Amino acid sequence: MVLEVLEKLRNVERLTVGAALLQLLSLAELGDVPFPTLKVQTLIVKTGYRPVIPG
Repeated sequence: MVLEVLEKLRNVERLTVGAALLQLLSLAELGDVPFPTLKVQTLIVKTGYRPVIPG
């Protein structure tokens, strides 16, 4: 299901994804499941991690 949605979104200009989708894509890669190549100009990945800049 997720791969079908990504197939439909592969040519959008801007795509924002969350941590859950990133985990699903990682699992798909580990399971050797092919997923479509995204041709987006801007990819934003929102995670729950806060950036840590020392100093």
